[in-house]
Amino acid sequence: MIMTSPKVRPKSWILLGACGLIVGLLWNSAHAQAPFYQGKTVTVVVGTSPAGTGDLRVKALIPFLRKHIPGNPALVLEYMDGGGGRKAANYMFRTARPDGLTIGAMSSGVISLNIMRESGVLDVWRVFRSVGSPYVVPPGTPKERVTVLQEAMRKTLNDAEMQREFLKLVGEEVEPMMPEELTKLIRETPRDSEIIELIKALSGAGPLPPRS
Repeated sequence: MIMTSPKVRPKSWILLGACGLIVGLLWNSAHAQAPFYQGKTVTVVVGTSPAGTGDLRVKALIPFLRKHIPGNPALVLEYMDGGGGRKAANYMFRTARPDGLTIGAMSSGVISLNIMRESGVLDVWRVFRSVGSPYVVPPGTPKERVTVLQEAMRKTLNDAEMQREFLKLVGEEVEPMMPEELTKLIRETPRDSEIIELIKALSGAGPLPPRS
């Protein structure tokens, strides 16, 4: 006797197809809704040496920044001190990939060095994308990822628990500078040669310039 399999009715095929479509849509929806930073590792390039005050400021903030980034990525510190912050700033401009997975924790002194056109400092501050206080990402980082990091930094700086931990660890109150404020500061830094020479004279050890 030849056994034959029962025929599948057209309605059964339609039902199976509908079920497969629903499963596929649910799978795609679940993956589409997963935050970009979920399961990722973000490298924070620190422009100071370990165990200094600048390092303590970064360490006080990092756990809370991780908490506020959607997806809670792992954050690892990479120290790149040298030249008063020059090395880290130049690395962020020249080498770091603009994929949102590298954040530069810059030394505030780099801004002054950049303004005064000191040697070894690229004129980079105007092209960095500011995350805030003073954290930056490389130029060319996708806008949507910059926005995610900016919002996370904004929440971090306003986090009362972070402010208490910062005071406890660093011994000083946090002075938050939001992304918009840092961007404005960078854009408005002087570039006129006479002003730069005056800033150098005022910040140097020599006599003050005569009053005009």
